[in-house]
Amino acid sequence: MKKEKIAISMSQGTLKTVDALIDGLTLRNRSQAIERLVLEAIEHQYVKDAVILIKGSENEILLKHVNGKALLEQQATWLRAHGIQQIYLLTGKSGASQNIRQLSDQLSITIITEEHEQGTVPALLKLKNRLHKQFVVVLGDTLNEFDLTKMILFHLKQDKPATIGLISSETPEKYSPVELEGDRIVEFRPQNS
Repeated sequence: MKKEKIAISMSQGTLKTVDALIDGLTLRNRSQAIERLVLEAIEHQYVKDAVILIKGSENEILLKHVNGKALLEQQATWLRAHGIQQIYLLTGKSGASQNIRQLSDQLSITIITEEHEQGTVPALLKLKNRLHKQFVVVLGDTLNEFDLTKMILFHLKQDKPATIGLISSETPEKYSPVELEGDRIVEFRPQNS
């Protein structure tokens, strides 16, 4: 991989700490030591888990082909391209068809089923002990093509409990509208089911 040179300034104390990491074997110079520290910091903080939510009765949409691939495969490819390592598919018990299970196995996606679908929060609570502190939730019936990495980094800088991706639509009556002030949601009006 091609490396790029940069110039940085740091305190003498920090530089002494960096120099102490140089062992002459795996870390032979300051540049390698700094790169290792930066990568470890990013790895520690970066979001690694994602949950794909889909109602059991609607999960066959995950098998529909978009641009030559099943929607579930499109989602997994997109999530992994943005650094996501562990993907969970959360669906109702009726949604875990054999075809969905086979595709999930091929894509290394863990299926979690709900006996009785009770909404998003109870569903996510089933994963409480599996998820890291930070995680991504996407809707299973949506093809995403935005820069998730940019959104994750924005979220990490904000120090807020959640960041929600929104879209503008020419047909807002099909969706649950939100009212914004700057980048904050001030009102959410759930769509009538």
